[in-house]
Amino acid sequence: PLVYHAMLAARSGEPDAALTILPQAAKTDPGNDRAKLELARLHAYLGDADEAETALDSLSAEAKASTDAVGLRTQLEFARIVTSARPPEELLPAIAANARDSTARYELAAHLVLRQQYEAALDQLLEIVRIDRKFRGDAGRKAMVSVFNLLGGTGEIVNEYRRKLSLALN
Repeated sequence: PLVYHAMLAARSGEPDAALTILPQAAKTDPGNDRAKLELARLHAYLGDADEAETALDSLSAEAKASTDAVGLRTQLEFARIVTSARPPEELLPAIAANARDSTARYELAAHLVLRQQYEAALDQLLEIVRIDRKFRGDAGRKAMVSVFNLLGGTGEIVNEYRRKLSLALN
């Protein structure tokens, strides 16, 4: 019931109440992965990536491997990229001026992932793989795999872009 009340509070525009309730629920029942995951989501929503990571790290091994936890961790990775990235309205002209600007493509992809525009993000990352495979230690391919995981590892988009990635790598 505590997690339910916390989620109601958060959805009713009372994140502070949820931030009080969820840690109590996790402390009262240390095995309550749902409370920890909801706390991580709330911190991510409030823009506190470090606290969200801490909550995710406290999950059981099974819960850490869940689609929800993997997806949230992936979103946090892209959110960290966006914190130091230029805004999309600067990135698009940079890419138009220099199609080989992998940094601009990478930053734009991060913005697109956070906006849930996954195909557009994967297009940018795939282009990095095609033109600059060694960019930041194969960051284009690694980010594509992260998006695949965020999308649950299956589905039409994942299958299509896995094929495209395979072709680009070979």
